[in-house]
Amino acid sequence: MVVFNISLIIKPTYSSNKKDKQFVMKTIYILIALVIHVITFAQDDNPIFGAVQVTYSSHNNKEDSYYSYENERYLLWEESNGNIDFANVILVQNSHSMGSVTNIKVDKANQFHTIYYFDWKYSNSYDAIKGVANVKFEIHKRKGVEEYDQAVVAITDSKGLNTLYKGNLVYYKNEFIFHYNFKKAMDNQK
Repeated sequence: MVVFNISLIIKPTYSSNKKDKQFVMKTIYILIALVIHVITFAQDDNPIFGAVQVTYSSHNNKEDSYYSYENERYLLWEESNGNIDFANVILVQNSHSMGSVTNIKVDKANQFHTIYYFDWKYSNSYDAIKGVANVKFEIHKRKGVEEYDQAVVAITDSKGLNTLYKGNLVYYKNEFIFHYNFKKAMDNQK
């Protein structure tokens, strides 16, 4: 039996701006969906251990943050039998790119900045394209009053794909578990 201790802190915002209220409500719905996903997949030993809520995106140097925001784009990491799966999920369109992570390398630049490099063997749900992309995933730990750690994810491939995502690391069990899962996957690749 798997037992989870999940606690979410949602700070109320007092804004008369309709977009701010919609954003808060969408965030609450997403967090609830993530909790349900974690509980559902707990029986399969396939838990999510990290999620980035995308707040900025660009494809081939053309910004498309509005698309990512309106369609609720998230980047997710799951652990499965000692391996890591990575997914680029667009909730509103019920589509995703998903696949396994290999060739993981880590560079701890300093106590506030960690960089992961890995290959991502992905397949798309929306067009059946498959491939391998290179991913650079940076975590910038929060300093001071920031609510979330910040993430930067750059995805490139040999076909000319050049994608950049920035956002809030809105879910991860804790830093130790997050890094432990990457370390365990690195050890399994040896």
